[in-house]
Amino acid sequence: MKKSHKKWLSAAMSAALTVSSAYVAEISAGVTAFANYGDDYMSKQPGLMQTIYKGLCEGIEEIAAGKRTSTIITVELETPVPFDSVTDTINATYILDAILYEYPYELFWFDFSDKSGGLTPVEYTETIDETEYVTKIDFELSAAQAYMGENKFTVNPEKIEAAAKAAENAKAIVEENKNKSDYDKLKAYKEAICELVTYDNAAADNPDTPFGDPWQLVYVFDNDPATNVVCEGYSKAFQYLCDLSSFTDKTVRCAQVTGELSIEYSDKTSSGEHMWNIVTIGGKSYIVDVTNCDEDAVGTGDYLFMKGADASNGKNCSFTIKREGYETATFGYTYDENTIALYDSALLTVSTENYLREEPEKTEMTGMCGDDIKWLLSMNEDKKTFTLSIDGTGSMYSYKTSDIPWIDYNEKITDIIIGANIEGIGSYIFINPFSTPVPANRRIIIRMADVYSWIIDGSNLTSIQNANIPLLTDITLDTSGLRGTCAVSFHSEDTNLPTSLAFKLNEKHAGKFANLYMEIDGVMCFYKTAKIAEDGTFILPKVTALGQYAVMISEFSDLPGDVDNNGIINVMDALAILKKALGISPVINNEVADFNNDGSVNIIDALEVLKKSISS
Repeated sequence: MKKSHKKWLSAAMSAALTVSSAYVAEISAGVTAFANYGDDYMSKQPGLMQTIYKGLCEGIEEIAAGKRTSTIITVELETPVPFDSVTDTINATYILDAILYEYPYELFWFDFSDKSGGLTPVEYTETIDETEYVTKIDFELSAAQAYMGENKFTVNPEKIEAAAKAAENAKAIVEENKNKSDYDKLKAYKEAICELVTYDNAAADNPDTPFGDPWQLVYVFDNDPATNVVCEGYSKAFQYLCDLSSFTDKTVRCAQVTGELSIEYSDKTSSGEHMWNIVTIGGKSYIVDVTNCDEDAVGTGDYLFMKGADASNGKNCSFTIKREGYETATFGYTYDENTIALYDSALLTVSTENYLREEPEKTEMTGMCGDDIKWLLSMNEDKKTFTLSIDGTGSMYSYKTSDIPWIDYNEKITDIIIGANIEGIGSYIFINPFSTPVPANRRIIIRMADVYSWIIDGSNLTSIQNANIPLLTDITLDTSGLRGTCAVSFHSEDTNLPTSLAFKLNEKHAGKFANLYMEIDGVMCFYKTAKIAEDGTFILPKVTALGQYAVMISEFSDLPGDVDNNGIINVMDALAILKKALGISPVINNEVADFNNDGSVNIIDALEVLKKSISS
C-alpha cells in the first residue's frame, strides 16, 4: 500500500526551527561562497543536512540574482528518507545559521523576524508498507516587507534589481583598491563603509521598525546618504568586501560573529547584542568592529580595527582602551551559542597583540644616473619584484658596486627598460654585487629598443661584478647573399654575461625562422636560428660575443644539416641527407644539405650530421 501526501513538520522539528526575538537581534549573515565558513561547517554534518543546505543555497542565489520571484524553495531528496530519521537528523537552526554565515549579501530580501525564524519547512511524504518516507521538503522563506511581491513568499523584481546595483557599487570599491597591500585594502574597506553610512539609531531604538534594509548591506552601498544601518549592516558590508577581494596573503579570511558587547567605564557599564567581524591573517585572529570605528563612536578611527585582546578564548575576549581626551574603557566581546557552534575555537580566540602592520616597501624611487639621465624603480604587480627604467640623453655614470643608487633592490630587479636616446650604459650597475648567488629562477629582461632586448639568465649568475651591458646600435650590413629579409642588424659589445636576445616582430612572421648571422672578416656567417612564435616573438640564446649581427627572416632554417626544416638537427636529418645522396628522395631544405660545405651532398655529409646530432 503506497500513498503520498503533504504535511507540516513534527512539533519537535518545528521547535528546532523557532528563532527567538533575541536571536533575531543578533542573527548573523556570515560569509558568501568566497569565504565558505558556512560550507566549512556543513561539510562536517550528515549527508541529509548537506543536501538540504545545498538546495537552499541554490535557491537563495537564484532569488538574489533575479532569476525567480518565489521564495518557496523545494529541496528534492535523492532517495526517500524515513520521517523519523528526518526529524532526528536535521537541526534546521544550524542549517539556517550556516546559510546566514555564507551570504552577507544574497539574503537582503529575507525576513529573519518571521515567527518561525523566516524558514518554514513543509514535508512531502510517501507511506510505504505503513512506514512514512520524506521525498522532498518545501522551505517557505518569508520576504522582508520592503522586498515583498504579491505575498510574503514572493519578491518584487524591481526591488531585487535595485539591490543588485548596490552590490555593483561594492564591487567598484574592491576594484578601486585592488592594487593596495592586504592591510591597506582592509583599512580602505572600513573607511569606505564609515564614509557611506552612519549608525541608524532610529531603527535600532524603535521596536516597530520593520525588519529589512537597516540590518542589511544594501543601504551601505546604495549611494543614498539618507539610508543608514545598524551593526549588522556594517559587519555584513565589511564581510562582503572581503569576500570579493583577492589577498596576497592567502591566509586572510573574514568571519562575521554575533554576541554581546559590554563597555565598562569607571562609573558605569553598558552592554547589548552586537555583530562584528573577526579577520584572520597568518594564523592569528583580530577584532574588526566597523560599527564602533565610525565617527563619534567609542573606537573612532583605528582603535577597534585589527585589534588584539588582553585576554581571549573561544568564548569571549576583552581589552582596555586608553585614549587621550577619552574616558578609559574596557571592552568585552562575548560570543553567542550560535557563533560558538559554527566557528572553530581557534578562529574565535583573538590574538593577544594588535596586528602589527609591516612597513610597506616603497613602490617607487627615482634619481639621476647621468648628467641628463633619470632612473626610476617601480614595483611590479607581484609586489615582490621591480622594474628599473633609465631614460634621457647621453651616457650613464659608472659606479662602484657600493655606490649603485638602487643597491638595496638590485636582487629584486627583473626588468630593465633603456630609453632610445641613451648612448652609453655604465658598468657595475645591473649584476648582483654580493658574494651570494643570484636566485636560480631570476631572469633579467633588459629592453634595449622596441624590437630587441637582452635576457640575462640568473640561474647561471653568481657574483659577476665587472661586466658591461652592451648597447645594441643599429648598423647597415650587406645581407644580399642571404636567404630571406633582414629584420634588424646591430653591433654588440662583449657582455661577459650568460645572455640571450629576445625579439618582437610583426605577428605576420609567425612560424617562420629567424636566422642570426655574424660578420667575420667581412663575411656573414651563420650563428644560430630560432622559430618565430605566434605573437611574433623569438629568443636567440647565448648571444654574448663582440661583433656585428643581422637577423634574417625566412621560411627556411639556415642551420647547416637541418634538411627537414624544423630548426634542430637530429638523426632524421642524417637519414634524409643519406636518401638524397643515394638519389632515393629529395629534402625539404636543400640549401643546408651540404653540411661540410665541400660543394656536394654525399654520405660524408650524412655521417657528419649524425655525429652532430648525437653529440648535441
